[in-house]
Amino acid sequence: MVLGVDHAYSKDSDNAAETAARKILESRGNTPRLYRNTLVFLAADKTRLQDLDEATRKYLAWESILDTKDQLNLDPQQVKQAETQIKAALGAVTARLPETYQWLLVPMQEKPQDAIKWQALRLSGSDALACARARS
Repeated sequence: MVLGVDHAYSKDSDNAAETAARKILESRGNTPRLYRNTLVFLAADKTRLQDLDEATRKYLAWESILDTKDQLNLDPQQVKQAETQIKAALGAVTARLPETYQWLLVPMQEKPQDAIKWQALRLSGSDALACARARS
């Protein structure tokens, strides 16, 4: 399960990602969750989130410019420049996603009656996020 940007991971003992994952793990709507051992959580790194946010804002700004090129009365050179900038911004967003979503949160139990402990594994590799390998 992918956690949203509001629930970023940090090494603090009370981080938002672990809190959200714990809540999701404990219940499914109003009922207790069955098969808890089948869930893992992908979380954004709190310190990298700012870079992803900045890249996304640039992309959306250039997209907005291209969407309103007629109202802005852009000449062909300016349109070409905006198209170049939007491609660069999209490339930055694509590169920042795996850099940001790098934490896999795994609930662990030695015995069924033990309390759940959380293991945070940093993902690495150049594969897509769903295929990335965890480093212990």
